[in-house]
Amino acid sequence: PAANQDVCEGSNTVLYATAVGPLEWYSDSTGNTLLHTGANYTTPFMYETDTFYVRTTNVCHSAMTPIVVSVLSKPQVIISEFDTLFCLTDPSADMTGIPAGGAFEGQGVSGNMFDPAAAGIGSWAIEYNYTDINGCDNTAVVDVVVETCDGIELFDETQIILFPNPTSGQLSITFPA
Repeated sequence: PAANQDVCEGSNTVLYATAVGPLEWYSDSTGNTLLHTGANYTTPFMYETDTFYVRTTNVCHSAMTPIVVSVLSKPQVIISEFDTLFCLTDPSADMTGIPAGGAFEGQGVSGNMFDPAAAGIGSWAIEYNYTDINGCDNTAVVDVVVETCDGIELFDETQIILFPNPTSGQLSITFPA
């Protein structure tokens, strides 16, 4: 006997059957496309539900036994409304993963908190990993940047105003607020 199986999208599985004598695995019910000979067969990576067939080859061939492999969708996973630009001195930020019950990981991450000081200056990938009740998992990734923010900000040089022009040796400079 052989049993139907579920597999997570993008995964493969091993199909097993027991019988007296050698077993042959096929992709079609007519036995035209032999996939494997043996007690088990490892499927390719699965993205849609498919049926495989097995039969014994002891003395004469048995009837084909179908085994349905149902593909289960990966859970939809997101990191909700999370700022991705931090100053080194900013306080820790709370992160929310959807659906709840997963785990965050990455530089500067502790539990569901991101600490810019612990992460340090640079660009970091923060991951939220979630596994559903079927054992299917998925990951959301957000890239965050931590800067020194030492008080000097970049600005558009076309916003600088020099006056008067022409000058009598004294010059005023105005920067954007």
